[in-house]
Amino acid sequence: MKMTSLPNLGLSIKSLKLILLAWACCLFPQVGYSQTGPGGVGAADGASTLHAWWRGDTGVTSSGGVVSAWGDQSGYGNNLSQATAGNRPTTATSAALNGRPIIRYTGSSSQFFTSSFSGPGVDNITFFVVANGTEYQSLIRFQNSDGTFVVYPWSASKVFISSSDGGTGGGVASGLVASTNNIGGARYRRNTTNGMQTYLNGGVNAQRNSANSALPTQTFFSGKYSGGGEFPTADVGEMIVYYTALNDAQMIIVQNYLAAKYNVTLGANDLYTMDDPANGDYDFDVASIGRIDASNLHNDAQGTGIVRILNPTNLTNNKFLFWGHDGQPKTTLTTTDVPTGIVSRLSRVWRVNEVNASGTAVDVGAIDIRFDLTGFGTITPADLRLLVDTNNDNSFADETPIAGATHVSGNIYQFAGVTQIANGTRFTLSTDVVNTYYSIASGTWEANTSWSLSSDGSTGALPAGVFPGRGDNVVIHAGHTITVDNVADNGYAGMKPDDLGKSNIGPFVASNISMFYQTGDIRIEGTLSITGIETMIGGYTEIASGGTLTTGSSLVNTGYLEAEAGSILSTLDDIVLTGNSITIINTNSTSSDDIIIDHTDATLCGTGSTILQNGAGSTITFSNSGTINQVCSSFTISCIGAGCAGTFPTIGTGSVILGNTGPAGVGATDGTTSLVLWLDATKLSGANDATITSWTDLSGYTMILQLGMELSSKPML
Repeated sequence: MKMTSLPNLGLSIKSLKLILLAWACCLFPQVGYSQTGPGGVGAADGASTLHAWWRGDTGVTSSGGVVSAWGDQSGYGNNLSQATAGNRPTTATSAALNGRPIIRYTGSSSQFFTSSFSGPGVDNITFFVVANGTEYQSLIRFQNSDGTFVVYPWSASKVFISSSDGGTGGGVASGLVASTNNIGGARYRRNTTNGMQTYLNGGVNAQRNSANSALPTQTFFSGKYSGGGEFPTADVGEMIVYYTALNDAQMIIVQNYLAAKYNVTLGANDLYTMDDPANGDYDFDVASIGRIDASNLHNDAQGTGIVRILNPTNLTNNKFLFWGHDGQPKTTLTTTDVPTGIVSRLSRVWRVNEVNASGTAVDVGAIDIRFDLTGFGTITPADLRLLVDTNNDNSFADETPIAGATHVSGNIYQFAGVTQIANGTRFTLSTDVVNTYYSIASGTWEANTSWSLSSDGSTGALPAGVFPGRGDNVVIHAGHTITVDNVADNGYAGMKPDDLGKSNIGPFVASNISMFYQTGDIRIEGTLSITGIETMIGGYTEIASGGTLTTGSSLVNTGYLEAEAGSILSTLDDIVLTGNSITIINTNSTSSDDIIIDHTDATLCGTGSTILQNGAGSTITFSNSGTINQVCSSFTISCIGAGCAGTFPTIGTGSVILGNTGPAGVGATDGTTSLVLWLDATKLSGANDATITSWTDLSGYTMILQLGMELSSKPML
């Protein structure tokens, strides 16, 4: 909803308040292919070598905790089901397996099967299981007849066997341990030295040479084998089947993904340590790129999360880059801990390990980072900022936002050639920078055709769906009328004053009503018409001479509102002044009801007046200990109509505030404020290269800087 950076247009940013947006983010496939499988290995698109993927946290059909079906997440649709109620496993949450949802195989009756999944019939295959139990037999089993099978693990000895490679006499021990969190794996490479292997918790457990034969084609089972007495009794988090032999780098990546997710201690190749409590528990959606050598590399990964990293420029031997996040909801934003100029960022934060196999920090070079912003509405690439905690002080507020995002396709956006990522650093994303929009025609606030990013409109209207957001600055030029008629016209849900959570705002009449809330600066040279809804402003709102602000209901000021002489300020209902707000009215404004001074910090001043004219009880109201002292002695409040309540005209007793005439609207140039010196070279006169001997102070204190230097050393125009 926003575009480009804030130009210098002379707007005074008096009080920029940051607010929450609502958007979600998910990562994306690259054009053509994306590694969306476990740890970013393989694609979950039904076209890759990732042929089956069952996860306890998704795709589970259950009733009363009893599971009737388990959906495959590989994209191939190899879903598991059990029609017999008595043979169904159950679902639960395993404290041991990191509090994750699991499928509980309860013994001899538990069995999943599907007649549509038949395989493997391939030369090479890779299995993974995550489980904790007393028995693991037949978690993965291809067999529909005696004598032909591929099983992991088989029998009480827990071995990986295949009838095409030694049968029951040629198994390779799985090493799975009872009552312990296990990441078990098996890899088969036909006719290869040490081509039949099992893996356990990060490393090779056992291996031998493989035979010169392809694996048989059989029906898949998980659980009790229908023709035998082998069955698991275990909690199972995930089962994964690749119809390929993953390379050594990919084996490490998948096992680190599973270890982080399920709290499994790796005995070897534990390269991702940001899942440790001491490092912040970045357990979620772990993925990685990495390389052991030219034959064992993986340079493009996304995994189950929303971040894709690819195209490393220095991914040489023995280097890995892992990332995972802290589990914060992906649809939640925060306005805290953001650099200057950033309105909000994702609450979700990622952390990185960039290491070699020994855990020593390395550099994989510049990388491309992509985000899929599906669900965010209209996104302008110029608004995106990558935030990296480069000094690793657990704060983004002191960092320089990284711009330069480009649109790849669909909802995919990329930061190319990122070099700020390093071992241990955190990163996150902002979609919202502060921009300035200029009206180019009369229209509604949310119409792209009402606005341009250039002050003279030379760049034309904005793209469809792009318009000023809550934190943006706007200039409404003379002759243009901009209309707001919905609390969400700036792209965000309306905000209630009470929900601001400030001790000096509310409750007052209507403080629990959602309002059109704008925190960016507004300069009104034409007309801003807000019809039929409550309005709350929190930035610097300037109604220039000849400009008009009209509201069809109450107007709540929590920021800085200035109505210049010759302007029009009119509200149909109350004017509410609250928080630390300053309101300067140098014109004759009108209100159809009350003026409410809420709490003790709001100030009302100016050389003009406000006329109350409801005629049915209009008054000036002081709430939450507000007093007449907050209205300055130069300001008059009148009332028209027989129903006016109180004594009118009312003249305040507070100190006079002259308005924001100082630099960028800070301080006044009357010689009475804390602005004691203001030197502006643009106010000097004379020809170029002329010598100057004095420089007049503009603060109102009339200090004159005398330059008593030698002629040759004096500054020149």
